[in-house]
Amino acid sequence: MTISLPVVVLVYDGVAADEAGALIEILGAAGVPVIVASVDGAAVTSVHGRVRPTRSPGSLGPNSALIVPGGLGVRRASADAHLLRSITLLSDRSTWLCATSTGSVLPPVALNTPTAHSTPSCH
Repeated sequence: MTISLPVVVLVYDGVAADEAGALIEILGAAGVPVIVASVDGAAVTSVHGRVRPTRSPGSLGPNSALIVPGGLGVRRASADAHLLRSITLLSDRSTWLCATSTGSVLPPVALNTPTAHSTPSCH
């Protein structure tokens, strides 16, 4: 299968850089175009250091998938109105909405859906 539209990995303060990095490495090695985005396109802080995204959600068009990785900052992120709006915006432009580990809490909060799951998911 060839994926022509990019996959967006949305990072935020407190994201697990190793988790986001693993997604980027695996997808990139498979030839999938990957865009790393944050709410405003600026660097975010993780437990492991800084993550430097390349874009902001408003600058992106259609994409194959939005992936929201987990991290220790997910509780704070779940109350970040700008991040939640970014998830909503990007999910509207995505064929797939995915999350890993604790990041799976964020899409249901952003999209106002009933249940968050703490396991990897893709819908």
